[in-house]
Amino acid sequence: TKFLQKALGVKEDGSIGPGTHKAMDSYIEEHGVEALVRRYQDLRAQYYKGLKTFPTFGKGWLRRVQETTESALKII
Repeated sequence: TKFLQKALGVKEDGSIGPGTHKAMDSYIEEHGVEALVRRYQDLRAQYYKGLKTFPTFGKGWLRRVQETTESALKII
């Protein structure tokens, strides 16, 4: 939820309410669903890269980010 809110540029309060929905609709209207998926996944990857355990587990984390990105893009 917080990654989505960060991608949309709204308050990251962890609760998807009317403000998050409105921002998501606006973002999708302006940039498209694919752009939102990619932005969200980029934020996930950045988060993982910032973890101190990234050297040990990062390759797998980024592989899963890539796999879920590809799966999400196939759906849309």
